[in-house]
Amino acid sequence: MGKKKSTSGGRSSGSPLARERQREEQKMKARAQHRRRAIFTVAAVVLGVGAVAAVIAMTDGGGGDSHDLSSVGTGVPAVVQVHDITCPVCSELRANVESIEDEFDDSELLIRVADIATDEGLAFARRHTANRRVTLLFLDGQGNLVDERVGLRSPDELRDAFSEHSRR
Repeated sequence: MGKKKSTSGGRSSGSPLARERQREEQKMKARAQHRRRAIFTVAAVVLGVGAVAAVIAMTDGGGGDSHDLSSVGTGVPAVVQVHDITCPVCSELRANVESIEDEFDDSELLIRVADIATDEGLAFARRHTANRRVTLLFLDGQGNLVDERVGLRSPDELRDAFSEHSRR
């Protein structure tokens, strides 16, 4: 008959050499597990950064007409949202503004975004307000600040405020 395998549940045999081998195997397994965890963590971070970049690109975080602040003060009243892309409430306000902005033509009211993640947006915000988040700036046709509203607003509240401001 052949030798019977040990069923000791991983306990080492009495030999010091066998115990040393088992300790080395356990260390190697622990190192391998540590490497797998590190690789997984790095992969998750890379995917997360990629996802944030994709969201920024899809939400026009890179610019577009809504981020062009050069037209403010050229004769048409304007509403400028001071926006921080890392602020969830700012993003919610941005979505509410976007839901109604097509109701206003640029000839009657400019609706723009001062993204504080950009030099231009941060400089604009600094010139007009101390608030850096969840803020709407109402400017006359010459670019002078006439009103400032801080906080989340519903689309209906925004529609009313924008309509009133466009008639000034």
